[in-house]
Amino acid sequence: MVPTCALDPPVRVPRMAQRRLAKGEQTRRRVLDAVIESVARQGFAELSVADIGRAAGMSSGHVLYYFETKDVLFVEALRHVEAALEDERAKLVTADEPVVRRLRRYLELYLPTGRTDPRWSLWVQVWSTALTDTDLAAIQAGLDAAWQHDLDLLVRAGVADGSFTCADPEMAEAAIAGLLDGLALRLMTTPEQQSADGFVDLAEGACLALLR
Repeated sequence: MVPTCALDPPVRVPRMAQRRLAKGEQTRRRVLDAVIESVARQGFAELSVADIGRAAGMSSGHVLYYFETKDVLFVEALRHVEAALEDERAKLVTADEPVVRRLRRYLELYLPTGRTDPRWSLWVQVWSTALTDTDLAAIQAGLDAAWQHDLDLLVRAGVADGSFTCADPEMAEAAIAGLLDGLALRLMTTPEQQSADGFVDLAEGACLALLR
C-alpha cells in the first residue's frame, strides 16, 4: 500500500515569500561580511554591534533581528568565512599534483595570514566563548572536524602512494592538528610582525617529520 503522505501535493512557497527569504539571506550575508571587515579593521576589543551595523548600513537592532546575540553573530561569521574555504580544500584534496605540494597548500589555507587575520580572530573569539556555551562548542567542533577530514584524506593519499610512511596516521594527524593551532596562536599573539610564509615553512617541516 502506498503511504498516504506520498500522495500529498508538494508544498509550494509563494513567490512573495520566496523573495522575502532571498532578501533576508542577502541581508544576513551583508551583516556577516561586515563582521569580517570590522574585525579586520579594528579587532574585537572595542567592536560593538552598532559598529557592525554601521558597516552593514543598518541599525544595531536590525542586526540583532537576524542574529540573537553578538556571540551568535561571531560564530555565524566564522561559519560564513569557513564555508568560503570548503571549495578550495575540496579542490586541493583531489588535485592532480604531488600530495606533499597539496599538503603545503592545505597549511597555507589553515594558518593565519598575519596578526590581523579576521578569520583567525574569529576563531580565537569563538574558542573562548565555546568554553562556556555547549551549542557554540558543538559548532566549533564541527568546523574543526571538516579540516581534520580533509587532512585525513591527504595523509591517507600520501600513505597510499608512498609519500608518507608513518605507522599510525591517526596519531600523526592529531599531532598535526595541535601543532597547527599552536603555531596559529603564536603567529596571532607574537608582538613583532612575523612572516606567515615562515610559519608555513615551519609547519611543513614539522608535518613531514611526523609523516615520514
